[in-house]
Amino acid sequence: MGNTTINAQSDNTTIFGIKGGVNLSKINNGKNKLGMVIGAFAEFKMSDKFSIQPELLYSKQGAKFGSNNLKLNYINVPVLAKFSPINKISIEAGPQLGYLLSKSGGTLAKSNYKKLDLSAVIGLNYQISETIGIDARYNLGLKDITKTPGKHKIKFFNFCYLINFKN
Repeated sequence: MGNTTINAQSDNTTIFGIKGGVNLSKINNGKNKLGMVIGAFAEFKMSDKFSIQPELLYSKQGAKFGSNNLKLNYINVPVLAKFSPINKISIEAGPQLGYLLSKSGGTLAKSNYKKLDLSAVIGLNYQISETIGIDARYNLGLKDITKTPGKHKIKFFNFCYLINFKN
C-alpha cells in the first residue's frame, strides 16, 4: 500500500485571483468622484518576466459638477500585458473596454451616454507576497462617452488603487 500525491499545475502558467479597491474618476472639467472596484482576473504566464492578464471588473465611476453628482456603473474588461523587470514589481498596460450598466445623478444622468467606453490603462503592480499584491493604475478615456454631437468630447480619467489576492 502506497501513498499517491497529485500536484495540480505545478508550473503555475495560469493564475486566478480576485481584486478590489477604489477609483478616483473624473470627466473633463468635473471634480473627482470616489467609487469602488471589484472583480476577478486570470494571469497567463508567458515567461518569468512577461504575462497577459484579462480582468472582469465592476466599477463605480462618475464626477461631481457643483451640486450634481454623476454616477455611472460599468463592467470593465481590461486586457493587460505585464512586464516584470525586477522581482515583485510589474509594469502593466493595455486596452480596457467598458460597458455602461446604469446611471444616476439628476440632470447629468439624463444625458444620452454610450453603452461602450474604451480606455488605455497603464500601471504598476507590487507583490507583497506570493498571494497578495497591490496595483496603482491610470485609465485614460479614448472615446467620447456621450451620444450628443458637438465639439466638446466627454471622456473619463481614472486613478485606480487595488489589492489583489491570487492562488
